[in-house]
Amino acid sequence: MNTNLTAEAIALKAQADIEDSFRRGILPATVRSFADLHDYVDANDYIIRVFDSADVVLDWADQDQADLMSDAMEQISIWLNARYHRAHGTTPRAGRHS
Repeated sequence: MNTNLTAEAIALKAQADIEDSFRRGILPATVRSFADLHDYVDANDYIIRVFDSADVVLDWADQDQADLMSDAMEQISIWLNARYHRAHGTTPRAGRHS
């Protein structure tokens, strides 16, 4: 596996694509977690595109890759939650994605 592909790198690259989806009106401002993305798109595609662009063959059965994707999805959820609250002028409750 490409050692440059970290959860942080995956999350940052996926966030850029997700932000583009917000700008294009594909995603509504109410999205505040990775799970919420699935209501509008196949959210996994954001992760898959990062693997593809890094020329890494994605193997869903590989536990290291699964852990990496899970960590990236968690980081994306944290970012989406913060983005939601910034846009709505609200404060998230501690320890929750709400």
